[in-house]
Amino acid sequence: MSMTPEQMDDLVAQHFGFEATDDVDGVMGTLSAGAQHQIIPPPVGERTDSSEMRSYYEILSNAIKRASVTPLRRLYGQGSLIDETLWHG
Repeated sequence: MSMTPEQMDDLVAQHFGFEATDDVDGVMGTLSAGAQHQIIPPPVGERTDSSEMRSYYEILSNAIKRASVTPLRRLYGQGSLIDETLWHG
């Protein structure tokens, strides 16, 4: 069953909330099985394996403390979301 854009927005808000508190388990709980995760510019490239995603978020939570984020745009597809956000900090 696909999620509505509103449900996706809620999930992304939860994801960012977990990132802000360095809660890697929470972040991982917001990613579906088989998720494709890509950060641009790509410091580590695309990740499709959950253990690789976890490793990325563990490194991120220890290395980067962000002050704020600026949402730029969101694109919705059938069962997919592309979020463009600028990190500050």
